[in-house]
Parts: sequence; structure tokens; C-alpha cells
Amino acid sequence: MRIPFAPVSCVLFAAPSAILGAEPAFELGLAGPERVKGPAGTAVRASYLCTLTRTGAGAGAQGWTVYVRGSGLRFLGITTEGTDAALAFRDGSERNEVGNQDFGTPEGYAYSSVQLSADGGAALPGPTSTIARIDVEIPVPGGPGEAVLQHAEGFFLGGAPGRTVVLQGGVEHSPALGEARAQVIDTSCASQRVNLGFSARRVSSPVPFEGVIGEEGGRGRLAIGAPQGGQGEAHVYACIASDMAGGGGVSAWELAILLEGLAYVASATGEGTAADGAKEGGFQRTEVIDFATGVPLERGDSNGDGDLDFADPVWTLLALFRSGLEPGCEDAADANDDGRIDVSDPIHALRYLFLGGPAPPPPFPGCGTDPDTGADGLDCDAGQGACG
Repeated sequence: MRIPFAPVSCVLFAAPSAILGAEPAFELGLAGPERVKGPAGTAVRASYLCTLTRTGAGAGAQGWTVYVRGSGLRFLGITTEGTDAALAFRDGSERNEVGNQDFGTPEGYAYSSVQLSADGGAALPGPTSTIARIDVEIPVPGGPGEAVLQHAEGFFLGGAPGRTVVLQGGVEHSPALGEARAQVIDTSCASQRVNLGFSARRVSSPVPFEGVIGEEGGRGRLAIGAPQGGQGEAHVYACIASDMAGGGGVSAWELAILLEGLAYVASATGEGTAADGAKEGGFQRTEVIDFATGVPLERGDSNGDGDLDFADPVWTLLALFRSGLEPGCEDAADANDDGRIDVSDPIHALRYLFLGGPAPPPPFPGCGTDPDTGADGLDCDAGQGACG
């Protein structure tokens, strides 16, 4: 028996996003130092790059309006010079300005509105582009502080309302908004008298200098004996004896201990000390440095935050060409390990991060010491390698 059939035509309809790709989305970010240091009462200058990241289909952004609020800092300026936006700019328009009192608040602001070309034909390259550099001055308080920059969705400028938008293909998009925070560290010495010493046990006492070896104001030396032909060992505590009015104690410190004689430091830690028990939040870093091999560092970590990322080549470029802060560890900033710091170092780091280029030479990845310590003329101050 034959079964009759009729031809059937099927038409499959796919959603536009399946054909053309996901709808574009944008995110604004800020890249810059996460820590700044200086004596209380001074101000530290820093620069932050405003970044724009695109995901999804379509060309890059053709224009944008961004507004960044700030607290714990003073805005010095905002510019597109030296950014991807400046390279893509053709015959469009831009307006950049800063102020240090936001509408109705004591906060400052940085504003940038850019159209890359008059006909909309110019667009940003790549998935992530730099669109502005913001220069700030951060005052150092007499204690810990924080500086914050935040992209704002809505704002008032000159009494008129506005909003943050990104223009692509004639359509306005509302981007995701990022922020940057910098811990402000007071490096000045306390005005009250503080003495350092050593003890053979953990000490925490309201009695001045109780348990601390040596006289008040002495150099704080502790001798460790060993039998002839043998070796000795000891657990030694570094002590701070503060003599402050009102019974207050120190809240932050930085110290170095030098070992003399035929001995070595097996390890060093702050764990299990009185300071460890009193810490709430905050941070601590303890390390053993062998001056024969050099300070621990990670190659390419120019800003000393412990990681190689986009902020590091930016830091080096600002130091080279924009009077930015110098790298604390020159060996770390020498990303290609050629014995000098120049434009080839941020280029090497950027190629590795975004173009699949070669990795920085050792020590990388992770913490280590420079095999060429002292031979290349570059220096790395103890405590500036950000490794541990």
C-alpha cells in the first residue's frame, strides 16, 4: 500500500539577536593607584584613566557623556590627550571640565562629553578603550583615609540636569558604572615619643617598657647565644613602647630590623602578637629580605599593588610623559628587563595583557627576586616590591 504525502516547506525564524549577535552593552571603569602614601598634611598627586568597555555586537562607541564624582580628593583636570579617544577623534567635538563643589554637595566632579566625528563615522577601537585621564590631588590626613571616584548616572551641571550615556549607531545606551578607591596612608612619624625594643615573649602591658629588653631609649639589642660548634635559635618579638598622653597607643607603624653576626632569619610574621589581636580591618605585611639577592618583586608591577594589570603600563606612561608618580620599584617597572625604564616597558606589558605577546621575564608570574639585582643599575626600595 502506498501512503500519499504532500511536500511541506518549513521556514525557521531566528531572533534578531541570534543572527546579529547579542545587543551591545557598555561599562565605564576607572584605573589608577589603589594606595597613595605621604606625610600627614601634604597632598599626593595621582592620575586615573577612564575606560569604556563594549560587549556584544556592533562597532565601538561613537560618542559619550561621562560624569565622575569624587570625595577625599581635589580634581585638577580632565583631558582626552594620550588616550584611545584622542587617536580615534576626527572632526567632532568635545568638552571637558572639572569642579570642586558638586551641585548642592561638597563633592567635586569631572565631566567629559565627546563626539568623535561630525558624521558619526568614527568609533573607538577594541573591546576596551581609554577615553579620558583625570588628574587629582589627594590630601593625606593624620591617620588612615580613603579617596573615591565614582561614575554617576545622573547629575546637574550649570544648574541643568544631565545623564551619563554612550552613543553607538545613533542609539543612546546607559552604561554600567564603575568606581575607583584609593587607600590613603600617613607615612609621617608620630609626634609623641615611641621607643623600639625586643623581648623574648609576647608583651602587652600598661606598665611602660615592662618586659622589653634594654634601657628606655636604648638601641634595643638582643644577643642570641649558641654552644661552640653548634647552633642556637630563638623566637624574638619586636616591641613598640609608646609613652603617649592619655594612655593611647600607636595605630600604625613601619619598621626594619637588621640582623648582625653569623645568623639568619628563618621567618617573620605578625601573627600571634598583640598587634594581631588588636587589628580591625587594616592591613599588615611582614617579609624577610636578603640584600644579597634583592627585594622581592613581580616583573611589570609598576604601581606596586601586587598584580600586573592595565593600571601598571598606564602608571609607567604617566611617570615618563605626564609627570606622574615614579614607580617605587624600578626593577618591577622594567617590564622587558632590558635594564632601563622607557616606553618599551608599557608596550611590552600591554602586548602581553591584550595581544598574546611574550610574558615579562622573571620574576614573573608571582613574587621573586631579580636575577640581575644591582647589575642593571635599577633600584627597588625595601617594601616597594609589593610581594610577600
